[in-house]
Amino acid sequence: MATYSFLTRCLRKPTAVFRTSHDACLSHRLFCYAGLISQSSPGVFVLWPMFMRVLNKLGAIVQTKMSSLGAQMLLLPTLGDERIWTKSGRWNDAGQLFKLYDRNGKQYCLQPTHEEEITSLVGSLELSYKDLPLLLYQISNKFRDELRPRYGLIRCREFIMKDMYSFDKCPNSALDTYHSVSDAYSELLSDLRLPYHKVLACAGPIGGHLSHEYHIPSSVGEDILCICQRCGKGYNAELEDGAERIVCTDSSCSHEFQKIRGSEVGHCFLLGRRYSSCFDANYHGLDGKQTLEMGCYGLGLTRLVAVGVEYLSAAAFPDLPNEQISEIRWPQGLAPYRGCVVLQKASASKIYGMSKYKLAA
Repeated sequence: MATYSFLTRCLRKPTAVFRTSHDACLSHRLFCYAGLISQSSPGVFVLWPMFMRVLNKLGAIVQTKMSSLGAQMLLLPTLGDERIWTKSGRWNDAGQLFKLYDRNGKQYCLQPTHEEEITSLVGSLELSYKDLPLLLYQISNKFRDELRPRYGLIRCREFIMKDMYSFDKCPNSALDTYHSVSDAYSELLSDLRLPYHKVLACAGPIGGHLSHEYHIPSSVGEDILCICQRCGKGYNAELEDGAERIVCTDSSCSHEFQKIRGSEVGHCFLLGRRYSSCFDANYHGLDGKQTLEMGCYGLGLTRLVAVGVEYLSAAAFPDLPNEQISEIRWPQGLAPYRGCVVLQKASASKIYGMSKYKLAA
C-alpha cells in the first residue's frame, strides 16, 4: 500500500523566472524552474521536499548496496579538529577547507572527507583479526570551499555524499574489498540505467596507490577522459603528465582512445597505510600487532542526481538545444512519485477531505 500525496498540500517553490548564465546547465535550470531547489548563497542550495523524496530514494538504494557488502552505517562529526588534520599532514595541503575558530581560539574545519576522523576512531579500538574486514560508512553533508561554484548541484560548496572506509589485515584482502566496492558502484549506476565510465585516476591529496573514478558523460563535465572504444577501459587525462597515450594499454586490445568529457560521481581509493600508520590504527593478529590496510570510497548523492538528470534529459530530446528542454528525465527509480491521479471536480472535494488515503501498489 502506498499513501496519496496531494499536490496542493506539498510545499513548493513558485516557478522561477530563470536568468540565463554561462555558469548554468540543463539540470540546474530544470530544478530551479520546477521549484525543486533554490539558491541560498553562491554554491549553497535549499533542497525542497520534492527533491528530498528523490534523495531519500537514492539513499535507500545506496544503503542496500552497502549493507550487501557487510558495511555498517554511522555518523561522524562535521567539525574536524585541526590536531588530527595536522597529524595526517593535510591541514595545509587540502586547499579547499572551510576553517573556523571557536570562542577559545581552537581551530576546526568543516570536513569534506573523514579519513582522519574515522582512522582516529578505529585507532582507539582493540581490534582482532577476527573483526576484519571492517567497513564503515555514512551519508552526510560535506563542505568544500570552491573558488568558483557553478553548474548548480554539480559543483557546489555544500553537498551530500556517501563516504565509506574499509580496514583490512593485509594488502591482498584490502584489494579484494576495493574490487567488491568498485563492483557495487558499477551495479548501482547500472541499476539507475545511467551510462558510466570507470577510469584510472590520480589519487590527489587523499593519497594511496590505486584509484578509480566513476564518470557520467556530460557536456559540462570538467574532466577529460580517454576511453578505449573497443574494451571500454580508460583513464583520466590528468594522468598523462605530458605523455599522451594514443592506443589502449591492454595488449589484447590496442585500440585507439577517444577523448570525452565526464562528470565524476564516485571515487575509490586504495590507501594502504597512508592514514593507519599516522593514527596507530592496528589490529591484533596471529603474529602480534599489525597496521591496518585501508581504502576509502566516495559517492556524491546530490551530484549523482544532477548529473543523471543532465544526461537523461538531454538524451530524451536530442533535437532540441538545452535551453528549450523543459521536461525532467529521472534516473531509474528516483522520480519523486510513480504516477499522478487527476480527480473529477465532483468527487475531488469529498476525497480531499478524508483524513487518510491509501492506494494499492
